[in-house]
Parts: sequence; C-alpha cells; structure tokens
Amino acid sequence: MKSERPTLYALFAILGLLLGGIILLVVLGLTQWAVTVIFGFFISFAYIIFSYMTMRHAFHKSSSIFYRALFGGMAIRFIFFLLSLFFVFRFTRLPIAGFVLSFILFYVIFQFFEARIVLNEIGKSKDK
Repeated sequence: MKSERPTLYALFAILGLLLGGIILLVVLGLTQWAVTVIFGFFISFAYIIFSYMTMRHAFHKSSSIFYRALFGGMAIRFIFFLLSLFFVFRFTRLPIAGFVLSFILFYVIFQFFEARIVLNEIGKSKDK
C-alpha cells in the first residue's frame, strides 16, 4: 500500500495542474483552448483505461495472447486517435494544435502510470 501512495499523490498533483491550467486559460479568455485541453484529457484517460483493462485481462494468459492484446490494443488506440483527430478537425472549431498537444501530454503522463501498474503486477506475479 505504501508504494501506491506516491503514485496517488502524483495523480492528484496532475489533476490539480489540469484544473489550474484550465482556470488560467479561461481567465486569459482562451475558452476554446480550455475545452480542447479537457477534451484531450478525457480522450487520453479513456484510452489508458481501455489499455489497462486489456492488459489486465491478458496479463495471466499465454505470452502470445498477451502480446496480441498489447499490440492489438496499440493499433486500436492509434486508429481511435486518428478518428478523434478527424472529428476535432472536421466537426468542431477547437484548435487542432491544442487537442494534439494536450492529448499527447496526458497520454504520456497516463502511460507512465500504466507502466507502473504493469510493473507492479509483474513484481507480484514473480513473488508467487
């Protein structure tokens, strides 16, 4: 439980920075950028949840199933990212650069947390 606390604190810090950044963007009159940042955050969050659930399902399966889930999940997430990018570009007036930047930033941050969880699971399975 102690090893999970730093991760939890970091997650709350990231959420605090997100909220602070959104407030700053709104105060500066950049409401479309604020909406774009929120959209990028939620799309990244959904992708990481999908990835985590896929890995969790495939973790204790055979290596071939695990790697199919890993690489198949990457391909599916990439396709959905392209579809999200098309949606933002074609059907909204949101700044595309803001979406891409916020999506990539949050995706990398969430990927770090996912990697920590997977490494923690690997450590647990080796201790058995």
